[in-house]
Amino acid sequence: ITGTNLTGNQAYYTLTGGKGTKYSATDVITANTTLFIFDSTTTTPSCSDEESFTITIHTTPVITTSNTDPTSCGGSDGTITIAATGASGTLEFSIDGSNYQSSPVFNGVAVGNYSVYVQYINKSCNVTSTATLNDLAATPFTVLGFAPLCDGTEGYLEFDGLKASETYSISYKSTTGTQSNPLKNSVNGFILSPVNSGSYSNFVLTNEKNCTSTINGTVIIDEVLDTCSTSKIIIPNALTPNGDGYNDTFYVVNIDKFPDNIVRIYNRWGDLIYKKEGYLNDWDGTYNGKLLPMGTYYYVLDLRDGSDEFKGYVMILE
Repeated sequence: ITGTNLTGNQAYYTLTGGKGTKYSATDVITANTTLFIFDSTTTTPSCSDEESFTITIHTTPVITTSNTDPTSCGGSDGTITIAATGASGTLEFSIDGSNYQSSPVFNGVAVGNYSVYVQYINKSCNVTSTATLNDLAATPFTVLGFAPLCDGTEGYLEFDGLKASETYSISYKSTTGTQSNPLKNSVNGFILSPVNSGSYSNFVLTNEKNCTSTINGTVIIDEVLDTCSTSKIIIPNALTPNGDGYNDTFYVVNIDKFPDNIVRIYNRWGDLIYKKEGYLNDWDGTYNGKLLPMGTYYYVLDLRDGSDEFKGYVMILE
């Protein structure tokens, strides 16, 4: 106890006038208590004075967080809200341990992991927890290339796995450099057209939430295919049996000109999963009525006209 004109008889009391329980400066207080600092002289007449103060014992709050993720990839409009229960006083809040505020709501927060802090305004009873704001998911996709046809059909790139309700743009590298274009949502799905023959690679797809997905492979667009010929067989290397009416079957151009043909399809273990004599482009990627898993399968096409068999692979894609 410090002050002026102290007599040496001063002490802490629980009641006014130097009454009640007496405490010294090193005693531990375990409950909310109002103490009176009392001092008096031993002279006659006696002179006395006192001051009072309250000791508040804070309970440790329990905290939880609720979070709202940013609305775009890499965005910074997320929210962290801290809820504290069991507190016995006024609290302050922080998501970096340095800057505290009176509001438990933090707006304009970027994607990331955070440590949150809660303490009383007198800096006591600091409690920590964690909060995570997640980035939006990118859109997985596959890309197929289709060459221009002799009937005037333009070459194009088809992008599968996209949602018809969203918009997308694609950047890619071609023989003329890196380009970026919006994708067209046509009856055949999302396409980029027209494209010239050549190689296309380094595909970066951006959705309407600014999320990006990447395919580093290369797609080759061939020169004009002579599908107008009544005898040239052209065999695809992929089908996308998703029911959109496009590339839903293993479509062999001009197969109808060879009615004695026979087609066999094998899985990667060499098991025969499809066989058809007089094939007419009706295999839809199923086995025993069920759609086969995505992957690579192998075909053997015998026109049975004395020419060599056609052998190769075909991929089933989403």
